[in-house]
Amino acid sequence: MQEPSSGEQGRVGIQVQTTSFSVTPEDSVTIPIVLSNRGLEGDVLTLAVDGIPASWVYTSSASTLLTPGQAQEVLLTIQPPRSLQASAGRHPFRIQVTSQLAPGQVFEVECSLTIAAFAEFNSELRPQRIEAGEPARVTVENRGNFQQAYTLTCQSPDDALSFEPGPSQELRVAPGEVSIAEFRASPRNLPLFGGQVSFPFTARVQSADMEVRNHNGEVVGRALIPSWLIPVVLVLILVTVCLAALILLGLEPQQGAPAVPPATSVPGEGQPAPTEVPPEAPTEALPTEPPPEPPTEPPQEQPTEPPPEQPTEEPAERPTREQPEAPTAGPGEPQEPGQGCLPIAFGLILAPALVLFKKREL
Repeated sequence: MQEPSSGEQGRVGIQVQTTSFSVTPEDSVTIPIVLSNRGLEGDVLTLAVDGIPASWVYTSSASTLLTPGQAQEVLLTIQPPRSLQASAGRHPFRIQVTSQLAPGQVFEVECSLTIAAFAEFNSELRPQRIEAGEPARVTVENRGNFQQAYTLTCQSPDDALSFEPGPSQELRVAPGEVSIAEFRASPRNLPLFGGQVSFPFTARVQSADMEVRNHNGEVVGRALIPSWLIPVVLVLILVTVCLAALILLGLEPQQGAPAVPPATSVPGEGQPAPTEVPPEAPTEALPTEPPPEPPTEPPQEQPTEPPPEQPTEEPAERPTREQPEAPTAGPGEPQEPGQGCLPIAFGLILAPALVLFKKREL
């Protein structure tokens, strides 16, 4: 019990049972206060609290009219909210009373309010689906009224994933603050052949008072040899075989093509062209007059044949080599071997390219 006095020789009396109070956020504590008028005149006493937010304080009567010598009990209620403003620990405050007759004087009592701690937090995993080796983040927000330590633990079924910087991290977060823990996850073993593979994992956040939040995610990995690579390699092999067949078929001589005669040498410049030797004129034997003989029938003349003409070899003109036209197959005629491979080769080249383009779009 405490009765502070003033220059008015104890005009106002204040009585409280205790000066230390404890409360849990969202709960309330009620303080009974006895006010008395020790003056010789009636007075109005006003009650107030300093040191804690006014929104926490409720009173049954803010102003009390007292006649001389009268005493009256007033109830003062303090209810801190469950928020960051009501931080855990001891909060000093003062109960103040003022007199209407002496407004310049304030009568007060020193008190303390101890607010209990409460724990509350929120956590989040972003993104929940990550590529192997890419970073993921766990955000922890301390919504309690005191600093807390949190433990982040990452684990996967059958220990299929490895985590960096480690499977466990510790965070210390002040009231109202946010802390972020970053980690990377990679598969320990990947299949040799195949496509996309998913590995589930759990990020577990636990507070010091054993409150737990679990966040599920998955890591996406890919096989060492993608499934689309095998058909592409087979198609490239087929295309190579078709192109080789086309080249070999193009080097074979075409049937029915006219044989080209060998070219003869043409006399070069500075060499005299061979001259044609004129044929020799046939010579006839001149008859000689015989001595007169008895008339007998003269023998028939036998003309002599001139020697055969020796033909001179004339320079042959250089024949021009005509390129045979490639026969075109008519509607009913069969195509030559190798022509049908061209559209197949182009189709085999374009098909895997289109498949690969669609896979990358997805």
